[in-house]
Amino acid sequence: FFFRILTGKRERILFVAMPIFTLIVAFLFTFQIHSILMRMDSASNKEKEIKTIITNPLNNYLTELILGAHWKYHTELCLYDGDRPPFHDPVLVIANKILFPYSLFNEGMTWYENKDLYKHIYPEMPTKFDCHCSDKDRLFGVSEFF
Repeated sequence: FFFRILTGKRERILFVAMPIFTLIVAFLFTFQIHSILMRMDSASNKEKEIKTIITNPLNNYLTELILGAHWKYHTELCLYDGDRPPFHDPVLVIANKILFPYSLFNEGMTWYENKDLYKHIYPEMPTKFDCHCSDKDRLFGVSEFF
């Protein structure tokens, strides 16, 4: 329907090309995340291996997502998120669905290990959050209005 409304050839090309381009980038990032996970899993000294991986800016970004998965970044929809901050990154969600369609993201490593590694690798990044959603959470805390 929307395609027929577009009058110019350039608009039609962009209308079709942009979603395809977005999917290609998402797949490339997913394969790079897979490569990083394989390197981390096979390393005897994970912290040392991660420090070599993050010398590349793209790998640094993706490794930060990997180490922050589940406790900092959402990987799946959960209606009972409690005090977890609502940080979303589409790259992590897409990679989760492609690489681990029926399990948690990188299920072999617990989120505690990820958080400890995260603190060592990214000491300047926050690990505690003052999140608006957690202040209003009724499941695990008391609302300030009651």
